[in-house]
Amino acid sequence: MQTCVRRAYRYYAVQAYSPCDDDELALCSGDVVHVTETFDDGWFIGISQRTRNCGSFPGTYVRKLPRRA
Repeated sequence: MQTCVRRAYRYYAVQAYSPCDDDELALCSGDVVHVTETFDDGWFIGISQRTRNCGSFPGTYVRKLPRRA
């Protein structure tokens, strides 16, 4: 299992994503993901709040959640 350690921003999945490679993160619609890194090619790295797994996924599958007060 990979370890992601960085400042994370909360996003939620707007649709499911099925990984194609071992280093990718599966997403279910509505999942909260703590995004730790974004790349210019549109891919993100994050940790699923539901599964606690870490991996990469296309950024088009998530939207940023507003900051908590």
